[in-house]
Amino acid sequence: MPLVVQVSVIAVLVAVLGLPHGALDPVAARRVGLWLTRTQLAGFAMAYALTAAAVIAVWILAPLASLVAFLLISAAHFGGDWNSRDPFSLRLTVGMGLLSMPALADERAVAELYVTLSGEDAAVVAMVQNAIAPLLLVGMIVAAAVAARHRASDGIEIVVAVALALTVPHMVVVSLGDRARAQSDPPSRRAAITGPKNDETASIRS
Repeated sequence: MPLVVQVSVIAVLVAVLGLPHGALDPVAARRVGLWLTRTQLAGFAMAYALTAAAVIAVWILAPLASLVAFLLISAAHFGGDWNSRDPFSLRLTVGMGLLSMPALADERAVAELYVTLSGEDAAVVAMVQNAIAPLLLVGMIVAAAVAARHRASDGIEIVVAVALALTVPHMVVVSLGDRARAQSDPPSRRAAITGPKNDETASIRS
């Protein structure tokens, strides 16, 4: 699928489903007391921007290592959506599988994306993902069966995720994965971010 089509699909998903939950970080920070005044908000925004700049700088200095780290962190991040009662290894398998299935379906397309992000050496990452994807696919099926024992919908979500990861472009998989996590956060975590409704009208002290 051409890059312009992938970007268009992601744009439509963002317009319809909203931004990933990271966009609510300032709200979550306020709920836990990291900022309460406009001055503190400015400080938080500055620290957030500096952190983002540092990540970009590290990526420029070590693009291949940054790509691998990003994929591992994303795998742990996405895998946490399901099987929260089960071992981390099983959840990580789901996350790694979700990110590796596109390489099984179209290694060349994934390699091209990685090369764009991290240079020619990054093509080897797609090759590794393609090689381990069959084992991860088996692991995801096992994870779906385990998840279904607790709640059938969790198992179904993993199966649907496998199907999507095998049929849609890698960029769309990442976008859908992050959006799915935002939607599937437990009520307690969502409450920590959104807080009581009466807090929404609280004024920010100057």
